[in-house]
Amino acid sequence: MIGAGNGVVLAALSTYVVTRAPADAVGISSGVFNTARAVGGAVSGAAFAAVMSALSSHVPGVATPVTGEAGYVTVWLACAVLAIVVAAMALRLAHENECSNSKSFAS
Repeated sequence: MIGAGNGVVLAALSTYVVTRAPADAVGISSGVFNTARAVGGAVSGAAFAAVMSALSSHVPGVATPVTGEAGYVTVWLACAVLAIVVAAMALRLAHENECSNSKSFAS
């Protein structure tokens, strides 16, 4: 489910970025978007790995530390909070964009 949603959102978002860019900056806009997506993925992956590593414990008879349920729950809660924050920011941006468009039509 997450993989399908991620694919749909990223495809739509990259299309949105390219269509909203000025004609002479489509390549730059696409490059910046893809770079930001790659850096965001790398940073979030490293941050979540650090959280899970910090919440790992040593199990007798196992050579390497094992991440317990708390590590996974913490990471998924962080994902949920970030998703809610981003959704709220997107709704606010859409509302501000709608308000600015209605003001330009009123003038």
